[in-house]
Amino acid sequence: MCKDDRAPRLSRCRGGAGGRPRRWATAIAAGALLFLGTVPASTALPLPSRRHWAYLSLASGGWCIGESWQAHDRADRMRDRIAGGGTPAQLQSWKTERRRADKRTQAMLGLAGGAVATGVYLWRTPGPEALPDPELGVAAVDLRGTRLALVGDPGRQRAAVRLSRSF
Repeated sequence: MCKDDRAPRLSRCRGGAGGRPRRWATAIAAGALLFLGTVPASTALPLPSRRHWAYLSLASGGWCIGESWQAHDRADRMRDRIAGGGTPAQLQSWKTERRRADKRTQAMLGLAGGAVATGVYLWRTPGPEALPDPELGVAAVDLRGTRLALVGDPGRQRAAVRLSRSF
C-alpha cells in the first residue's frame, strides 16, 4: 500500500511494493540469460516428465488462487473506502480500482481452475509408451497389423500417407 492514501494504485508508489515485481522480473531475466549463455548450443536438455508438468500446473493453480485472494482483499478495502466517503474524484478512482480488482479476482480464479484441472489430468493419465519411429511416421490408425501413418519430410516440405501391413 502506498504511503500516500490519495494514490490507491500500487503502480503510483515510488520505491514501495510497486517497484518490487519489476526488480524480480529483471533479476530472473538476467539469470536466465546468464544460464543460457553458459549452456552450449548443441547441448540436449532432457524434457520434463508428465509428473513434473503436473506439479508445475498444480503449483501455478495455487499461485493463481493466492493472487485472486489478494485481489479480493484489495476490492474489499476499496469498498470500505467508498463507504467512508470522499471527494467525487476520489470516489470515482476507488470505484475504478474496485472494478479492476473484481475482474482480476474472477480472471485468476478461472486460470486457477484451468491449471488445477490440467494438473489433475496430467497426473491421472498415463504418458505415451515411446516416441513414434520417424521412419514409420505418426500412426493415424493401427488395427490388426494394418497401419495407416502420416509421414513427413521437413527438408522437402512434403507429407504423405503410408499404408503398411505386417504379416
